[in-house]
Amino acid sequence: YFWRLLPKMKSHILDVRWIFTPFNQIKVRMALEQLNEGEVVEIFSEGGKQFNEVCDEILKLKGKIEQIDKVTNNTGYPYDYKIRVLKTQI
Repeated sequence: YFWRLLPKMKSHILDVRWIFTPFNQIKVRMALEQLNEGEVVEIFSEGGKQFNEVCDEILKLKGKIEQIDKVTNNTGYPYDYKIRVLKTQI
């Protein structure tokens, strides 16, 4: 059974939409610090400046951005992002 050979990965969700700087970066930092190596967090962020700040914080903490998806929403903004991040060894 090949599924037994795959590593078990826990996935977590963090929503930092409508959270202003620097609090969005602080929440991202806290989430990544609490994860174990190999765990995944999916971070939801607004587009624009906030998205850039969140990605900068992830890279600063040596998180590996595995995937970025545009997510439609009902907030009046054209899109949000879902950022899938793998916690790597710091």
